[in-house]
Amino acid sequence: MRSTFPAVLRKTKAHRRADIVFDAPLWYNANKGGDTMIPYEVIEAKEILHEGFAELLADVSRIKDRMGLDAQDAVHPMSGFQSELRTTLHGILGDRYNTPEDIAKLKQEFVRARAYVRELEAGDAGELQRKGA
Repeated sequence: MRSTFPAVLRKTKAHRRADIVFDAPLWYNANKGGDTMIPYEVIEAKEILHEGFAELLADVSRIKDRMGLDAQDAVHPMSGFQSELRTTLHGILGDRYNTPEDIAKLKQEFVRARAYVRELEAGDAGELQRKGA
């Protein structure tokens, strides 16, 4: 039986493939040749921590702007901290953090980095109050 829909609107194999649910652990196992699957909880934690580190990186950029540092400055300690955050951020979704133990270490690193950024923000706010801004 011929379809009454125009050719553009007919479902093709490509359209049906979009209905398949993406299973990250299976994809990883199939494409990386691993013997074990990554637990869903680890994948979920990686995504959450990736967002958290991205937020911290944005906060550090704002603090650098308020401090009057050049965005390309590589000498200031704040730039070194920003570089470490960026390296961690880019490594989160890769192969480095695939076990619950790796995630626990990453969470500790996030907590320390967040505390440092909050301390910098508090100091920055106090400095603005002293200046009368």
